[in-house]
Amino acid sequence: IRDENGKFVKDTTDAASGLNSAFKFNQITQAASGLSDVANSLTQPFKALDTATASMSTLGAEAKAMAPNLREAAIVMSKDLPFSAAELQTSMFDALASGVKGGEEGLKTFSVTAAKLATGGGAALSDATKLLAGNLNAYGKGAEEAAKFSDIFFNTINLGVVSASELNANLSNVVPTAAAAGIGLDGVGASIALMTSKGIPAAQSTTKLNALLLELQKPGAALAPILKAAGVSLDSLKKDDLPVTLEKINKAMIKTGQTAVGAFSSSEASAAFNTLASDIKGFKETFDGVKNTTGSTDFAFQEMSSSIEVKLAGLKAATEAYLIGGIDKLGKGFVFAAGAAAQLAPVIGTFAGIKSILPEGAVGQIGSVVSGLLTKLIPSLGVTDAATGVTSLSFTAMWTAATGGVILLVAG
Repeated sequence: IRDENGKFVKDTTDAASGLNSAFKFNQITQAASGLSDVANSLTQPFKALDTATASMSTLGAEAKAMAPNLREAAIVMSKDLPFSAAELQTSMFDALASGVKGGEEGLKTFSVTAAKLATGGGAALSDATKLLAGNLNAYGKGAEEAAKFSDIFFNTINLGVVSASELNANLSNVVPTAAAAGIGLDGVGASIALMTSKGIPAAQSTTKLNALLLELQKPGAALAPILKAAGVSLDSLKKDDLPVTLEKINKAMIKTGQTAVGAFSSSEASAAFNTLASDIKGFKETFDGVKNTTGSTDFAFQEMSSSIEVKLAGLKAATEAYLIGGIDKLGKGFVFAAGAAAQLAPVIGTFAGIKSILPEGAVGQIGSVVSGLLTKLIPSLGVTDAATGVTSLSFTAMWTAATGGVILLVAG
């Protein structure tokens, strides 16, 4: 009985010791994971901005020269806008890459306008950037026109039934045709606003409007004499506002007894004409509102800035901006060290935990195996003792690798 009791006590003690070691191992790995998360959280905004800045430098010598100044501008802007410095820098990069002209100041203005358009329109900054840049380029305008174009977008949204995201997705269906004909963005916006307000979805509105503008530039046999009688030509399309043009055509049709269905070769073109020309008064009022109402972007931005979601996004962006400023003083070396710690902490924690649960002497054997494996895979990390002929890891060689390509590859 005494022997059995002794065996029971020993087994219980061994089990408790194993559980204690496992518990310590779990604590170590959790601490390592926590360290990794903290390091990543602290340095992520800096790394994201660094990547965006490096990307801008790839666009050529002029862009590379502007990149550092635009980086500083992005940090300052992120303190007042609900977007991170990296997002704002990326917005300027996208604008520059797409061909938007204006230099440093122009790109700053563009980015602020895109941020306000995105906030007020409930869109992603990337979508607002594409919407502005794409249409500025289509009309051959620079960054100085960004605020005007943004107001036209908001006026279109306010007077129609369409969102900023829908404009971004569908304006390319019609803007190239309109720009080629000399028809301004205000005419396009007014048309979309009126058509969507009458129940035609944005995608169909832009497709139908495009068909109409194509036929006005290149009329078929039935439409050509009507346009001639109305005094509508390629030159007049550039001079007259679109509501005036359609009013002329509508009057000419009435005089000749012709209908849009008979005059236009495309059913989409005739549908667009009938929708717009049947309410010329409303079309003119909508056009005036889209073209001449200013400050819509700033108004929408101010209204949305009072929402909790935007306030929280602004607080996060501002906090990250101040954090980036602090890390700037420490330098990239700090970010690299933090990143390396984040990458290596789980591994170090695992080895530390394993040491607490493995038998005595096993850790040394594992270390020898790892050392041998590393020196075989990366011979430059090893150093051979001349007297003993034993190869071991060299701290100096490892540091050289850490500041070169090897550790960068490992750190990802």
